Amino acid sequence: MKTLYAQRAHEHWENSPIETDDLPDGWSDVLIQLIENGPVDDGDIASKSARDALIERGFAAKVIINRQEAGTCATYFGRELYCQLVDESGLREAITKRQTATPLTRY
Repeated sequence: MKTLYAQRAHEHWENSPIETDDLPDGWSDVLIQLIENGPVDDGDIASKSARDALIERGFAAKVIINRQEAGTCATYFGRELYCQLVDESGLREAITKRQTATPLTRY
């Protein structure tokens, strides 16, 4: 039996590399926040609409930790988007590259 997630309409980027230059407004900022600081409380999220869009598309999820609602974090699919956004294959390398980038570098 397929899960609801598996039955959903797939986005054009799910079967090919994601064109990170065309990400909707706020997606990059929220994804960076979720990867580098997650889980992020709803009151601290950079853009609620971008967070909701990332959740709808499987890049992020609301989580429960120790029986308490803990906010939002990135999924493995979100990790792949983050790594592609930063142009690195591994998460550790991508985080290091983004955090040490010059201030003029825009992700």
